[in-house]
Amino acid sequence: MTKQQTIEKLKQQMPSFYSLEQVIEIVAGIDCGSSITEARIEKAMNAAREAIRDAVRGFNPSDHGYELEISNGNEVYISSIDLDESIFADPVEDAIREAFGVEQE
Repeated sequence: MTKQQTIEKLKQQMPSFYSLEQVIEIVAGIDCGSSITEARIEKAMNAAREAIRDAVRGFNPSDHGYELEISNGNEVYISSIDLDESIFADPVEDAIREAFGVEQE
């Protein structure tokens, strides 16, 4: 019996006092199955990994402030880049929420 089924069952009962045994029986009948399973965790990890991969693939340094430096006279590299963490965090959060069926508030 789920929590909602238990509530509905109690609503159908006439107002009365329950004995301790009845309360224990009702509470014991509630199915509190965990929504966090190994499969859901695996799904969330895969979704997060894919979200990071997509964010990295779509990342364009020219859309952000960055500094270039020259090394060994002919090598150019990015020495620093200004990033808004939401570029990577938001897609990961969305993927995890979706994997666990949690709606954004």
